[in-house]
Amino acid sequence: TNDLINTKSVFLHGCSSSNPNILHVQKLGSNPHVVTSPIIVTTIQNSNNLDEINDFGRLLSESLIHELQVRGFHVVDIRVASEIMVSPRGEIILTRNVSKLNPEVQIGYALVGTYAQTEDGVVVNLRLINLKNKLVISTAQTVIPLEVVSSLLYDSASRSKVNIKIV
Repeated sequence: TNDLINTKSVFLHGCSSSNPNILHVQKLGSNPHVVTSPIIVTTIQNSNNLDEINDFGRLLSESLIHELQVRGFHVVDIRVASEIMVSPRGEIILTRNVSKLNPEVQIGYALVGTYAQTEDGVVVNLRLINLKNKLVISTAQTVIPLEVVSSLLYDSASRSKVNIKIV
C-alpha cells in the first residue's frame, strides 16, 4: 500500500521525531554541540552481537547517509577507494577492501547505531558521537514494524520476501 511505501521511504522520520536533535543539531541555537566537522555513518549493528553485520544494518546505514546529506550535513563515505577500479563488470569506486581505502579521511563525528528484534518490530537506536572526546551529543530511537522490515529486505532475484529473523 501507499502507507507502507511511505513508511519505508521515511522510516528515519520516526527516529528524528523522537529526538529532533539527532539530525538537526546544527540548526539549534540552544544546543551547545554544533556539528561543523564531517560525519561518517557506520553500519548499524545487531545489539546482541556487535560482530554480526547483515543486509538490514547496511540498508539502514545507506538510508542514514542519504538523510544526513539531504539535510545539509557534510557526510564522508569512508568506502571510497583511492582510485576508480575498472573491470569487465563495470567501474566502481566503493570498496570494503581496507588496502584500497584512503587513509587520510578527516571526520569529526560518527552516526552509529544498533538494532534489536522484538515481537512487534525492530527497535533501532542511533547515537551521534563526537569522535574527539567520545561524547554522545544526540540520540534517537524508533521501532520499524516487521512488515516494513520484510518489505525492505525483499529479495528481487527470487521475487520473495527474505527471512525476517535478523537477530
